[in-house]
Amino acid sequence: KYFATIPRGAPAQAPAVPPLEVLTGETQVDVAANVPRAQVFLRWRTPRLLTSEDARLDVVARLLGGSRTAWLFWKLVDEKKIAVNVMTHQRSDALGSQFEIRIEGANGKTAKEILTAFDAAMVDIRQREPSKKELAGAIYETVIDRFLALERPPTRAFDFARTSTLAESPDVTKHDLGRYGRVDAGHVRDAVVKFLPSDRRVVLLVTPTPGAPAGGQRIGRRVTQAPTP
Repeated sequence: KYFATIPRGAPAQAPAVPPLEVLTGETQVDVAANVPRAQVFLRWRTPRLLTSEDARLDVVARLLGGSRTAWLFWKLVDEKKIAVNVMTHQRSDALGSQFEIRIEGANGKTAKEILTAFDAAMVDIRQREPSKKELAGAIYETVIDRFLALERPPTRAFDFARTSTLAESPDVTKHDLGRYGRVDAGHVRDAVVKFLPSDRRVVLLVTPTPGAPAGGQRIGRRVTQAPTP
């Protein structure tokens, strides 16, 4: 009625996405901050939004620190009691993403102790595959809020436009059901090994320091090159 006379525009074209630039080693940054307990932040570069590998890492994040399955939370908080909280998240973006893990240590634990315990826990996790129940729960946690949000017209319009541009299809539901529906236990294990290695990451080691500047103060930085494959 109102827009039929307006000529149709050209189809949306997916932007040229540069290949994922893999980190060449580990960077550790020491920070003094006015916080009550030591903290450790870890980040890895990961594939862009709406790819199959991005979906697998969404599921990994839920398996490590979700509400139904929390391998890393259970290991560090319940078993080792070296932390009081663990947060995991695949921060997806159009040209590239970051996988983030944030660990808040228990009282009296240092950032170095927390990092050592984390690395020990990841040795076991890299060899682990989720059960069918764990995998189904992690996928459900990942997609339920996303699909329910599509009931809101502004969210639906934004997601349709984004999926049209990045995935060359406006069908958000079909695209995501396909991505997450194809994730299996082997994909999870392989994603952890490939994208979350111990020698190609950025680590922030936060030490509680009363009176430290707002936002923290960098007090050290070390770079260790990863072995050549």
